[in-house]
Amino acid sequence: MDIDDLKKFLVVAKESNLQSASRELHVTAGALSKVVKRLETKLGTPLFDRIGRSIVLNQRGLKFRQYALHLVNEAEQVISEFNGQNQTTTVRLCGPSILLQHHLSDIAKTVLGQPYEFTIEACWEGQALQRLTAGHAHIALVTKAGLNDNDQKNDLNHISLGTTGYQLVASASHSIFNEFPSETVPREALQTYGFACPSVSPFCGIRRGVGSDGWRDDKIQRRIEYRCDDFSVLLSLVNEGLALAYVPDFVAVSHGFESIAIEGWEQTNEEESVLVYKPSLAHGWLNTFAAHWQ
Repeated sequence: MDIDDLKKFLVVAKESNLQSASRELHVTAGALSKVVKRLETKLGTPLFDRIGRSIVLNQRGLKFRQYALHLVNEAEQVISEFNGQNQTTTVRLCGPSILLQHHLSDIAKTVLGQPYEFTIEACWEGQALQRLTAGHAHIALVTKAGLNDNDQKNDLNHISLGTTGYQLVASASHSIFNEFPSETVPREALQTYGFACPSVSPFCGIRRGVGSDGWRDDKIQRRIEYRCDDFSVLLSLVNEGLALAYVPDFVAVSHGFESIAIEGWEQTNEEESVLVYKPSLAHGWLNTFAAHWQ
């Protein structure tokens, strides 16, 4: 069974349309139709249901796709093991923008000097894991919580990049520091100041809790004044001294925000960042890449 045919099959399966797949692969729709027919003849069963202009994987096709993903992944790693020193490897990496911005420099420094060329896509962690399991990405950068929510987590390997805590922060120009210069705020005074919160989690794109930022509103209530679906807008509100925010440690440090302690209470929220990939028997570039963190 030809590996190139399997790669084309996976694109057709993703697009559910021969014309769309042909544009992505820069081949004719007729050539892709022949690929599909060739595979179906070899397997002795239809893989797609034809619905109007779309072709949709049937139950046999869905099962075959899993085998095709495994075969393509193993083939790429076998070729890399025997011929990897003679070529530059394009690594398709995807994940939430907030994690990419924080970890990309460390990833690049870790593999500095190695023959890797990165293609980077910002997307929610659920989408990143879907792209990984569907064979359209090599590595997903997500949180450990996001990985644990994935149905196929047992079929994936991951590398921990460390854990970050969260801080209540404000710009040094915020009025809270005029009233509480010691940076310790009584609980009852907290509602005097407005918060900026993401509309959805900046990691998974799903609304989680009242503010989607991990704050325990059931423990300490606050006044949410701004909700933002763009995390960079949220940070600009904080930077201008217009709002408080509850953000990961690395965000607080990179933007130079001041940390605020709440009298008699410490909020505990942590996120572990992980690089997720499909394991391979061959010692190709992917296992070499993973070994940099061991």
